[in-house]
Amino acid sequence: MRVMLEKTDDDYALTMSQIMDELEKYDVTAERKSIYADFADMTEKFGIEIIKE
Repeated sequence: MRVMLEKTDDDYALTMSQIMDELEKYDVTAERKSIYADFADMTEKFGIEIIKE
C-alpha cells in the first residue's frame, strides 16, 4: 500500500514490473496474483482506488 500511495497518483502510474521492483526495495517478493489480491484489499478495506489498465 505504501508503494501505491507514495509512487502513484492521477498523473503517474506504475507497471506491474515497476511495482514488483519497488517491493523488492523493502525485501518483499510477491507474485502478480497476490498483488492483485492486495489491490482488492486496498480498495475494500481502505477505500483506496486502484485503476488497472
